Amino acid sequence: MSPFTNLFEVLPSRLGFAAIDMLAVACMVWVICCVLRPRSARVRSLLWLLVPLKGFATLLVGSPFVLGPAPWSSANESPAPVHASAEATFRAAPAERAPLAPVAAFTTSPTAAPAAAAATPAAANVPPEATPGFEVGTLLSSLWLLGVAMLAARSVRDRFRGARLVRRSEPGQPAWRRLVAQYAAVLGVRPPEILRTSSLASPALVGVLRPVILIPDWMDSHATVAWAIRHELMHAAMRDPWAALVHELGRIVFFFHPVAWIARRQWEAAAELACDRALVHDENECLEYADRLHTLAARLQPRPMLAHGLFAARSRVGKRIEALLTLPAGPARVSRRAGLAITTLFAATLAAGVGTVPADFVFTGTVLDGDGKPLAGAAVAASVFDRYQAAVVELATTQTDAGGRFSLGYDHADLPFDPDRTELWQSVLLCAYAARHGPDWVLQKDLARLDGVELRLPRDFALKGRLLDEDGQPMRGVQLRAVSIQTTKEGSLDAWRATLGQGGSVQALSKRIYLLPAARAPVAVTDGNGAFELTGVGAECIYGLQYLGGDAALGRMSMVTSQIDPEQLAKIVRPMEAVHAPGSNVVVERTRPIDGVVVDAVTGAPIASADVYSQVLNGMFDRSRQLRTRTDAEGRFRLLGMRRGTSNQLVVAARGDEPYFLREVKVPDPPGLDPVELRIPLHKGVWITGKAVDGATGKPVRGQVTYHPHLFNPLVLQIDQFKDRTIDGFEGAFRAAADGTFRIPGLPGRGLVGIEAFAHYRMGVGYDPKWEERKEGARAPQTFFLTDGSPHEPGPKWPHAMALIEIAEGNAPAPVTLTLDPGQTVRVTVLDAAGQRTSDYEVKPTGWSNRNVHKAEDGTLELLCLAPDEQRLIDVRRPDDSAGVIARLGPAQQTATVHMQPSATIRGTLLDADGVPLVENEVLLYLLPERVPVRGRVKTDAKGQFRMPAPPASQYQLLVSRPVSREELMAMRTPGFYTVANTQALEPGQSLDLGTVRVGKK
Repeated sequence: MSPFTNLFEVLPSRLGFAAIDMLAVACMVWVICCVLRPRSARVRSLLWLLVPLKGFATLLVGSPFVLGPAPWSSANESPAPVHASAEATFRAAPAERAPLAPVAAFTTSPTAAPAAAAATPAAANVPPEATPGFEVGTLLSSLWLLGVAMLAARSVRDRFRGARLVRRSEPGQPAWRRLVAQYAAVLGVRPPEILRTSSLASPALVGVLRPVILIPDWMDSHATVAWAIRHELMHAAMRDPWAALVHELGRIVFFFHPVAWIARRQWEAAAELACDRALVHDENECLEYADRLHTLAARLQPRPMLAHGLFAARSRVGKRIEALLTLPAGPARVSRRAGLAITTLFAATLAAGVGTVPADFVFTGTVLDGDGKPLAGAAVAASVFDRYQAAVVELATTQTDAGGRFSLGYDHADLPFDPDRTELWQSVLLCAYAARHGPDWVLQKDLARLDGVELRLPRDFALKGRLLDEDGQPMRGVQLRAVSIQTTKEGSLDAWRATLGQGGSVQALSKRIYLLPAARAPVAVTDGNGAFELTGVGAECIYGLQYLGGDAALGRMSMVTSQIDPEQLAKIVRPMEAVHAPGSNVVVERTRPIDGVVVDAVTGAPIASADVYSQVLNGMFDRSRQLRTRTDAEGRFRLLGMRRGTSNQLVVAARGDEPYFLREVKVPDPPGLDPVELRIPLHKGVWITGKAVDGATGKPVRGQVTYHPHLFNPLVLQIDQFKDRTIDGFEGAFRAAADGTFRIPGLPGRGLVGIEAFAHYRMGVGYDPKWEERKEGARAPQTFFLTDGSPHEPGPKWPHAMALIEIAEGNAPAPVTLTLDPGQTVRVTVLDAAGQRTSDYEVKPTGWSNRNVHKAEDGTLELLCLAPDEQRLIDVRRPDDSAGVIARLGPAQQTATVHMQPSATIRGTLLDADGVPLVENEVLLYLLPERVPVRGRVKTDAKGQFRMPAPPASQYQLLVSRPVSREELMAMRTPGFYTVANTQALEPGQSLDLGTVRVGKK
């Protein structure tokens, strides 16, 4: 996010912070110069350079270490410093080895850290509004912009005058050019051009990139010119033109601040003295140079002709002469010790200040207890679920003050990359925690305003229970951790309890769900009787608990933090897991140990330090890679916590420099609890190295790297790791590091390397459908599937970039460069039903079409990463679905306008083949001919009726999910769908009644 977003709202406070920091730094430098009195003028010049640098640093990025609030700041104006969680920064694995999987909740390795796993929270349809800016801020910002524009125009005019002066000057004498070359070689700088002019009274160094020395035409003495050349070259050697440019920009940006002008004058004086001191070595040279300066002073004008450049000012020549004759000689250059001290001072000064730049989103509010009293010292965090890490990450944290008030901000740049969630900020949760209380939270999308947020923490509930095995024996040493919370919007379960007699569902609470970050989750361990007590949980909630340890297999259960009749809970329709009353005895499954050895597939030698992960293909909840262990020196391992079943697998990833492929191994499911013995051979390939770069900027790109052997590569038939033409393993197993480099094993022969970037780029760059052409006499495995464009095989829709490689047997392949294309951008202006520009809209999912769509700060919709011939399908809706539009746009135009129209309505009654109403069945709407979903799912009611709003379009297909048995629901099987109707064109505001429709006829 640009630091100048919402300029008129945040600029006054940013400039205020910068002004205070500059004043503090100027006072510090003045004290150092007056008290410590550094002998080196070069040290003094560097210290004064710190003043404008601090101003720019505070203005652009703020201060990571805040020393104190600004005088005008309050709980409602100054956001707390943004502290990025360690989980919030995506860790790209080093290129030297296959990276570890995202570490999850429980692990058999003592070094593994916990992480949460769950789904993205549901969102409501109330857009947030930022705190409105004040007219005073707009006025101040306008005045500042006017002042900057005037000074910048004067600076540009001055540079044009300087360029004209250089063009009108005459070439310097050959002897002068020889002196310049001679002294430049000594000082180690590029010899600048030297010219002679009649427009200046003193020598000058003009320009930054290609400085030019100007010598006045009255200087005809060879000795005088030699002194002048040496002085100006010393300025170039000390990088003074660049420092002068920094000060000039500082005076332009901070023209209102006297410190910016004082710092420039102090720096000029110190820089001139530093160059003078560097030219003289004894008393005789001091006297001779002082005499030259005296002659120069007699011809100087009161003011130089140009404002920029390095000139001999008349007001300072006297002080320079006095310094040469009276002051003790100081060091000409900065010593190593002084340089280290200055570097440390610069780093500390730039890092510390009175405040930070306001964030893109700033929450302010109060945390209260259950009785409405303010809670001091409560922790407040903004968090979001990161799909790439499979964990909840905290974007920012703070604490409440004595009055329970807080201010918390985060930027768009802090959000994890997710191409399928166009406005990820809507899924950010603001949550508060305090000792002896349960948490409270609110979804950012549910907030009408970001200020005045009130979080009320419920009283603590001591959640007790017992864990028993299938034989009724207590399960000792089992760790339980809260991973999710469900409750109602009212914070009470009374209405939900009233539905239990009719078979109430846990899904009734889905609109108030919170996924706990691992560091915030309450934890308990069962005692010798299998009993546990979990504290730090709130009353009137349903907590999802994950358990592991002792002899228990990894599992999950839910418990109510309220007194409730267990018999009523038994009637709940529960597709996920049972809900237990507090104090219940819960039966959990004992684990079956998995013992194995990992060896080289050819030599049989054991492979040490290989990572072994659990992987579950389906089940009650995601347990993939939540269990992990590592092989010992003999290649042996033991994995605990795996449940019994037929869908269990292990993934083995070798570490080190050998190019072993990852291996998926199905775990047998024999009767009983005896250990399962496995021998896992790993095949070795060759390392494919390379780098991923942005095609527009050349900068490195991070992402997930994949390798795909050619369909008819004969080696594939010999290695069972390639059952589906992709490397066994898991998403993110091989990644490009921060510098873009990667390493991944591959097979000799033809293959393809691709990358799915962690940033916005267009898909399918470098893909050629002909790469699968069959070679003469080649045979393909029957288990392979041809490329179909799905996200599992290379195609035009995945990954972002790819390259065809040919690896000769016995040779290392040449490094691969994966070039990603940012594509083209189309900016779309959205009009409401009245034809007025609006930002009150949402972009609805439409299959793959809404990837790389961004809503800019001004409300303009940006379609990113368009291919030259691509047509992007977008579905734009009002949050209440009262109006919308479906448009197909391409990169032919850089800007476009779409006009929302009143939504149509489709309704009807759905019955099964026997005439029984379909109750709670999902109804989906697909757009034709693309056949992509354009609407979130709705459900039929108790009479089988449904009502679905839809934007006007030419043709739709309506589907309904088929009835699913309880066994299928518990097994999480994906239901099929019946076609309800194929509709014709829907007009704006039309109401289409399908009547009664029977589906699934026999």
